[in-house]
Amino acid sequence: MMEDGHRRTTSERTHKACDRPARSPFRPSLFLAMALLMLSTVFVGFARTYYLAGVFHAPLPGLIIHVHGAAFSCWILLLLTQTSLVSAGRVDLHRRLGIAGFLLACLMVILGVLAATDLLVREAGPAGGDPKFFYIIPITDILIFATLILLPSALAPIPRRTSVSSL
Repeated sequence: MMEDGHRRTTSERTHKACDRPARSPFRPSLFLAMALLMLSTVFVGFARTYYLAGVFHAPLPGLIIHVHGAAFSCWILLLLTQTSLVSAGRVDLHRRLGIAGFLLACLMVILGVLAATDLLVREAGPAGGDPKFFYIIPITDILIFATLILLPSALAPIPRRTSVSSL
């Protein structure tokens, strides 16, 4: 029962349930710490060949690799931003930013295929390895990433808006 004596409809209860943050056995600080660890790992892993390539005089392949690197860097920064928002209790902003994250993920799938194909065309890959054989690794990774992003997005319930003021 609501304060005014009326019962809530099922859609109102569902909408209210979607507005509450999910309870987790982990503290938000754990996720924030893991996001910082991932950011550090990405930076250290790609410092010599991408982020600090000028310092190490490393050759940078082409435009598609730059765009790919920028988009994937944005993905890691978005992860850090999202976990920071949840840690700060700003789940409302976290959800709004999630839409941009979904669009970025779709762009990453396209850029991932283009970057992998660029490596194949340039016959790049591990030293002494067959570029055609290596091509299956990033393509499989992209397929798994796309599945993990698109499937939950397609199955997620969309909360119904009850008024124009909630937009």
